[in-house]
Amino acid sequence: MGFPSTQGPAGTSGSNPLSRKLRKVLETRLEADKEMLEALKALSVFFVENSLRTRRNLRGDIEHRSLAINEEFVRIFKQVKEGA
Repeated sequence: MGFPSTQGPAGTSGSNPLSRKLRKVLETRLEADKEMLEALKALSVFFVENSLRTRRNLRGDIEHRSLAINEEFVRIFKQVKEGA
């Protein structure tokens, strides 16, 4: 005896979280979402190769870039503070 199907006529489940997320992404109008466009532009500067390795390391790469930016800010702020 199997489990009852929750799939609709098109073969997709209305309650499946993955289906909902996928549908939301596909329905997104990027040209109207300025924040998403800016994020994609920033990402395209250093994410130039679409390989399994780069996709797996993307979060770490972003975190390292963020850390480097913050360290640079602290260094410059320290110089300004000491100069004042």
